[in-house]
Amino acid sequence: MPLRLSSVGETSRAVQVSWVERDTLLYAIGVGAGIDAPDQELAFTTENSNGLTQQALPTFGVIVASGYDDVDVGPYDDAQLVHAEQFVELHRPLPTAGELTVTMTIEGIFDKGSGALVRRRVDAVDPTDGAAVLTSRSSMFIRGEGGFGGDRGPADQWASPTSAPDSVVTYPTRPEQALLYRLSGDRNPLHSDPWFALRGGFDRPILHGLCSYGVAGRALLHHVAESNPALFGSMGARFTSPVYPGDTLSVALWPMRRGHTSGSTDRTERSCSIVVSSPSHLARPLSPVQAGSERRRPSIPGGARDRPKHGSRNVVLVAASRVRSEIELLDPVWAQRTSCRHVEETHAEVRQYLRDDVVGYIRAIALSAIRTRPRPEACRQW
Repeated sequence: MPLRLSSVGETSRAVQVSWVERDTLLYAIGVGAGIDAPDQELAFTTENSNGLTQQALPTFGVIVASGYDDVDVGPYDDAQLVHAEQFVELHRPLPTAGELTVTMTIEGIFDKGSGALVRRRVDAVDPTDGAAVLTSRSSMFIRGEGGFGGDRGPADQWASPTSAPDSVVTYPTRPEQALLYRLSGDRNPLHSDPWFALRGGFDRPILHGLCSYGVAGRALLHHVAESNPALFGSMGARFTSPVYPGDTLSVALWPMRRGHTSGSTDRTERSCSIVVSSPSHLARPLSPVQAGSERRRPSIPGGARDRPKHGSRNVVLVAASRVRSEIELLDPVWAQRTSCRHVEETHAEVRQYLRDDVVGYIRAIALSAIRTRPRPEACRQW
């Protein structure tokens, strides 16, 4: 069923959202604060360090503003949902513990062809006086829900700077980073369950987009806002490629303008453009046997040509046994009962030399094998 386009403009009921000091501490750990230098961000990771007052990371605002689905946009497969964009503006620093009144509005559903982009706005206000505390805008890309003939949405105005960055800082992540971050509320199994991640088109669980967003927010806080949350105004991001737990994130920063705003108190306004990048890893070692072949890639419906490219760009030969492991992940019972002939045909296809999207291509073959299940019959071990 298509998405419910009439939901555009609808606003959810008001929800009271509260948090305690433990939540802001856990969030800081979840976005990597303290890794490799546990004594450097104690104001955000502890509540009782000598001479320090606990503070909340500004990007904790996305936690306050997430998880509200009162407005029904229609049915879709959760495995096909990816976080595409995120913006948060703080009208005042967030307390380490507090309560806000939150509403969510669907601002648009745009037709991107291969999928639909659902844009939402969340407004959080002080329940005592109604004053705005934060505004959040996010976009969710739902693969397979496009093509309904709707507006494509506004064009992206941001472009990556062409000059050398003013500075580059690196932040490591832990192999279990996604398991830590999910404790702040985002329990999407795409970030923890290998089977679910494979359904979503990824070789293994990926890091939450909002986790890498929080890492980038730490870079802005410490290198642009003098580690002072009161100087942190807003931050927007577009997520363009997956990050895997354990990756080291490189954050490149370009100052865009510096000046003084009018008002009773002069303050420096700093605007910064950033690009966050990470190495691209394969989930499990493939078996490169030979390189340099120009043999034609077989055409597989729904295969790698139709998928975003990620992973190795080398030309490799992948062992046929890899397909079996993928099939076992998708359907372990059927993998033990499948037709020998079907498996042999699948193996014959994967023995061909591949280019670009190795992981996506293997996954496509495994998915194709599952979708076209032959009649179960006894099969020798293969």
